[in-house]
Amino acid sequence: MILKGKVERKQYESEVMDVDTTGRKVVVAMASTLEIDRDDDIFEPTAFNRTIAERGPNGTKEIWHLLDHEGGIREGALSKPSEIYMKDGKLVFVTPYRETFNWKEVAWPLYEARDINQHSVGFTVLKARWKDSDQKVRVIEEVALWEGSCVLWGANANTPTQDVMKAWIESKRKHSAIPDRLARIEKSLRNGDYEGENHSLLKIELKYLEQAYYELEEKANRTSVIETDTANSKKYLDLLQSISSSL
Repeated sequence: MILKGKVERKQYESEVMDVDTTGRKVVVAMASTLEIDRDDDIFEPTAFNRTIAERGPNGTKEIWHLLDHEGGIREGALSKPSEIYMKDGKLVFVTPYRETFNWKEVAWPLYEARDINQHSVGFTVLKARWKDSDQKVRVIEEVALWEGSCVLWGANANTPTQDVMKAWIESKRKHSAIPDRLARIEKSLRNGDYEGENHSLLKIELKYLEQAYYELEEKANRTSVIETDTANSKKYLDLLQSISSSL
């Protein structure tokens, strides 16, 4: 049985397809269905079709273009793609520029200089199968796409030690930030920051927080040492579930 439900990320090294300075938009390939990746996964060519139709610009408009998978309104939100489509086996985002700090001061200068050439998608696997009886290669047949992000470094099979260290640092940072992120969400909800089109950002943020708790739980099950305060952990988990159930 292949595990479903958790949030996964796939990084993809790609050149920016277009930076339209007149129309103020970028065109980027967020993912590829053309080859087996370093996790021994491969996307079916049609894996993104349903989620594009249902959650994309012509559907519920819940898919975002982010910085470094940060789902917070101030931390990582760029804008929603105006178009998402498949071309030559690649998942393509066409994303408009906005007069916001993240675009003006961070993303746009880097895109314009073509310094950004790494992108990553955050998604949940809905349907998958094993390619062969040895169960080494997972064929991802359908996903729910949450977001696409520009990142500084993509996965590189030639530098596995660096990748493992980077993943460990990111994991520690993410887990230690859980209480602060939940407190920030509570405040934003009171202020009405997640109303309107920003509602889908809240879903992304909660999905990643949920995944962080799964990872902490798995770690606790693998070891006899629990590094977090049990009472606080339970309190924040209850809060997370309460917010999620109200959406």
